[in-house]
Amino acid sequence: MMHGVPAMYNDMINQPDAAERDLSSLRLCGVGGSGIPVEVLRRFEELFDAKIYEGYGLTETSPVTHFNTPGKGRRVGSIGKTLPGVSAMIVDHDFEQVPPVDEGPVDEEDVDLDDITGEVVVSGPNVMQGYHDRPDANEEVFTEWDGKRWFHTGDIGYHDADGYFYIVDREKHMINTAGYNVYPREVEELLFEHEAVADAAVVGIPDDRRGETVKAFVVPKPGTDVTPEAIKQFCLDNLAEYKHPREVEFVEELPRTTTGKVQKFELRGE
Repeated sequence: MMHGVPAMYNDMINQPDAAERDLSSLRLCGVGGSGIPVEVLRRFEELFDAKIYEGYGLTETSPVTHFNTPGKGRRVGSIGKTLPGVSAMIVDHDFEQVPPVDEGPVDEEDVDLDDITGEVVVSGPNVMQGYHDRPDANEEVFTEWDGKRWFHTGDIGYHDADGYFYIVDREKHMINTAGYNVYPREVEELLFEHEAVADAAVVGIPDDRRGETVKAFVVPKPGTDVTPEAIKQFCLDNLAEYKHPREVEFVEELPRTTTGKVQKFELRGE
């Protein structure tokens, strides 16, 4: 068995000799820490014939709330179902429940995500009692409702009628460009489909006309002949016009935490 973060799986598939590696003893893979791009998952499973099961949680939830499992099933692109004893909902800004979609994952180009998404809130014995000596922070992240104490995750997502949950992005990462909401993860998922892209991250940067605009930081695969303009055109061909990156910058690597999460605040600062 192997458990890792998305950056580890991405590094493995981008090794020049990846196809020659023998991972036949590997039967089960788990991934967490951040969302794994579907293209990375697909390429890993094609190379090594081992399924990846994605989960979700936060430090404040000890740390897992959802998981895909061999026993209960898996939906690629989903974080899975809640663990036993854990409850989860999708709520709007008024803490009203957002109804589920019939089946997921949805094609984000065919639906208005604002109609089906909300914040993921969770309740259960694994949720922390609170931040130590931070009453204001606790008041912000907890809501008492229906006899339970719900923790606000800060993640935007949706769920389907079968109980699978899907994370769209962190609320604080959402880009508002000329009044339109752009979720960076949707653009990142597309970038990973480009044959010349080894790694990518998308952020919002200030724009005098639009308020914010979309910028992509791309790590090209070694030996590939690709330009920022070609990447922009690829996105424009496959996304709504307002979602495509108006700036693309090539970098040698992305700034990451020790657990593999991209430090987007550093990219915005750059």
